[in-house]
This record gives sequence, structure tokens and C-alpha cells, in this order.
Amino acid sequence: MREQLAFESKSHRIIPFPLETPGFAPIQIGLRRNQGKLFAPQPRVRQISQIYSHGLSTVCTVFFLALSRRYLVVVCPRSQDLLVMLKIIALQGSPWRTTDLANHLFMSQSEMSEALHRNQVARLMDDSKKSVQKESLLQFLEHGVKYVFPQRPGPVVRGIPTAHSAPPLSEMVQSGDRVYVWPDIDGEARGESIVPLYPTVPKAARADKRFYELVALVDAIRIGKAREVKLAVAELRKRVLQQ
Repeated sequence: MREQLAFESKSHRIIPFPLETPGFAPIQIGLRRNQGKLFAPQPRVRQISQIYSHGLSTVCTVFFLALSRRYLVVVCPRSQDLLVMLKIIALQGSPWRTTDLANHLFMSQSEMSEALHRNQVARLMDDSKKSVQKESLLQFLEHGVKYVFPQRPGPVVRGIPTAHSAPPLSEMVQSGDRVYVWPDIDGEARGESIVPLYPTVPKAARADKRFYELVALVDAIRIGKAREVKLAVAELRKRVLQQ
């Protein structure tokens, strides 16, 4: 099947898709930027693995898709979407506003609103866009993040430790001479460079220890071996569900 891109926004891509394709129910979804809305009954979302069984190659990196009338709505995650949820987890139930999150993560308010919207569409946050669906987030972190946001260590630079070179895994894993860092001119460590999930991560991590540990654990899943990944998943589960 050859797909032709029919629509694209910061939240979705829509491509033609046969209505008679088995195994898919329609979904109601709002499109941003005055593009109108697609209406259909009984929302339901299928994972990408089920799409592959129909021979459909994706037009972008995705982890959730949904059928709406004769179009396939493709939710395209961005790295800042994940950081927004980690920041909400780090706040441990404290009340927040969109402007607060934007300031904490050094993002624009429009970026923050769009990230919350994508998370809600992907069912990683509830319909109010205030609460993280924790089990869904943990499943994505354990099984999806290293494929959606892959990373390989780069040249040795000065920076801030991350992955299993940072707490809490640095206290559990002996990594020898291998140190992993986010490049940062003010960093106190030298190690192999890891591109952060978003450019403002080092700055935001300095201001919030809990957020720093959560993002470092995610990096351990992105670049770690089996043992580091297993430890990182266990520590993330403990921190995400402790609220």
C-alpha cells in the first residue's frame, strides 16, 4: 500500500486509509490550527504493532495510531512530550499551571500546550491534560522509548552526568572508566556525550533533583545494556508510582 500525506500539523499526520480495514474502530479527535474536526463514535486506539500486520509503513515515528472515517490519524510524539510528563511526576502531586511547567522546563507556552495535547491524544495523560496515565507511561518507557528516541554515545566532552553515571544508578552500577554526560560548558564531569531529550534538559535538571533523576533513568534505558535497563525500569516504576 502506498500512502500519500493528506494533512500534517504539530500534533498529527493524516493519511488515506481504507475504511474496510479489519480490526480498527473510529476515533473522535480534534485537529489544531483551524483545521476542523473529525467526528466518529466510540474512540479506540491501536498500537503500532497491529498496524504492521496490515503492511502499512508509517510516515513518521509513531507509537499510537487511530482510524477516523477514511483517514488514519497518526500521533507523532516529540521528546518534550515525555519531559512534560516526567516533570509532572517530579512535582509529586503539587498543583501546577501550564505556565509553571513551561517556566520550569524553559519552553514556550505554546510548546507546552502542544505537548500536553499530544500526550492526551496518545492516552498518556487523561482528558483534562492534568494527570499522567502512569501505567501507560511506564509501558512506553520500558518498551518504546529506546526505539522512538534512540541515542548512541558521542565524543568525550565536559558536561552533566546522565544515565547510569548519574544518581540513582551511579550508586548501583560500576561503569568503570565509561562516563556519560549531557554536553554542558559548566559541567563538572567529562565523559561520552549523550544528546539530551530536549536542549533545556541540563538547565531544568539543575533546578530539580527529582526531575534530574527521572530523566537520567530514561537515558539509562535509551543507552544501557540489559542490567542497566532492568535497574532503570525498576527505579522509574518506584518513583512514578510513589505518589
